[in-house]
Amino acid sequence: MNALRDSKIGIIGASGAVGCTAASQLIKDGYSCVVTYRSREITDPYIREHAVCIKLDIDNEEVLRAFCRSCSTILNCAGPSYIIGNKVAYAALKAGCNYIDAFGVVIFNDEKIMELSKERPCVLGAGTVPGLSGAAAFKLSYEFDQCDAIKFYSYALENSTKASMIDVLLSSMGGYGQSDKFYKNGHIQAESTSENEKVTALGIETPMKAKLFLYNELVHVAKKYGINNIRSYNLIPDPMLQNKMSEEMSAYIIAPSLDTLWKSADKMCKMMEVYLFGKKPEYVISLQAEGIQNDEEKQLELCMKIHNSLKVTGICAALATENTIKTNFSGLHWGYEMLEFDQVSKTICANGLCNVILRDTNEPDEEGEI
Repeated sequence: MNALRDSKIGIIGASGAVGCTAASQLIKDGYSCVVTYRSREITDPYIREHAVCIKLDIDNEEVLRAFCRSCSTILNCAGPSYIIGNKVAYAALKAGCNYIDAFGVVIFNDEKIMELSKERPCVLGAGTVPGLSGAAAFKLSYEFDQCDAIKFYSYALENSTKASMIDVLLSSMGGYGQSDKFYKNGHIQAESTSENEKVTALGIETPMKAKLFLYNELVHVAKKYGINNIRSYNLIPDPMLQNKMSEEMSAYIIAPSLDTLWKSADKMCKMMEVYLFGKKPEYVISLQAEGIQNDEEKQLELCMKIHNSLKVTGICAALATENTIKTNFSGLHWGYEMLEFDQVSKTICANGLCNVILRDTNEPDEEGEI
C-alpha cells in the first residue's frame, strides 16, 4: 500500500449514515480504517470485512484518549456535535492526530483546541452545510477575475436523526451564523427580512419565503477571496411546519436542559416524518454569483439537488480527510478549504446522491449538469 495511505484513520460514529458512508469511501480509496460504534453495532458487510470495528464509549475519557493514540487521523462523524465535538477534538489533538469533524463548527471558539491545532490540522464543518456549501461558493468565485456578489439559498425537507436535529436546534442559537445579517464590503450588517418576501432560484421552481441567515463559513469565504457582498437565505417551504419547529426551539430556550433538548429533538423528528409521508425528500442548495471576467460583467448560477444529505456529508467528510492527510496543513480550517468542489461533485453524482447544474446566465444554452 502507498505510504500515504498507510496511516490509520479512526472513524468515530461509523454506525450512523454519515460515518458509514465516510468509512466506505475511505476504505474504497485504499485507507486503513478503525471504525467505532457506541450502542448500535456496525452491520454494513463491506465495512465489517475491510475495517476493524470496535465499541467505543466516548464519555470514558481514558478509553477515548487510548483510541486516539492508536490512530494518526481521527474523523468524527458522531453527534450531537454541540455536545461531544469539543471532547473528541481535544482528545484527538492531544494525542497528536489530525482531526476532521463532519460537523463541529462550534469548536472554533475553544481556546484549548486553537492552541493544540497550531501543531497539526483541525478541520471543522466538513459536511454538506457547512463544507460543500463553502466549496461551491469558492467554485463560483474562482470563475471570475473579480467576484462581486454571491447569493446563497438552501432548504431541507428530509428525515433527520435526533442527534442531527439537536445540532439544528442549537445552531439556531449560535455557532453556524447570524439571523438577519449579511456581509458587505468587509462588514457584517443587519437587515430584517420582509415577512412577505419570496424567492426563486435555479432548481427552486416554487417561490418560497426566505429568511436571511449569514453563515459564518460564507463570511470566511468572502474575506479570503475578496468577495464584496454575500447574502445567504434559509428557505421555508412550509411556514406551518416551520412554526411548529420554532415552538420546540422555544420550549428548549425557556427550560434549557439535556432532557428538554432530547424531547424537543424527538418531537421535531416525528413532525418531519409525518410531514414527509408520501412526499419526496430533498435538500437543495442554490447559488447566484456575479462579477467581472475579461472586463465584462458575468453571472453564474449553481444548483445542487441532494437526495440524501447524510450520505453526502459522509462523502464530503471522507474526501476532506483524504485531502487533509495529503496536505497536512496545521491550524484550524473550515471544511471547504479541504474540499475540491469538482472532486466532490463527481463523487456524489456518481453515487446517485445529487444532481448538479451550472448555468452561465449570459449564455442560457450552456446550462447543463457537471
